[in-house]
Amino acid sequence: MSVQVLSELELTDQPWMKIAKAELAKVKDLHDFDLQVVDIQDRGQETWKRKYVYWIPVLHLDGEEIAKGRWGASNVLTALRQRHSGLYSENPSK
Repeated sequence: MSVQVLSELELTDQPWMKIAKAELAKVKDLHDFDLQVVDIQDRGQETWKRKYVYWIPVLHLDGEEIAKGRWGASNVLTALRQRHSGLYSENPSK
């Protein structure tokens, strides 16, 4: 399973990004997944930047958006559980 966080690496020291990383660490203890952090300011990430510049950090699970802006371990756990049970919808945090 692949979890992708879209952010701006220059903002990784911001409190909300530290919280996002801490929340993912809680989930990692319960579910195994590969984590990829994408800097939306990098060349080639223009599509992500246009879509999410005001919503970072954004969380994707296997390429599908599951949360953006403020989210926590519960959003990630819900999506992972739904994915495992086959009940996954596009955005369980809504």
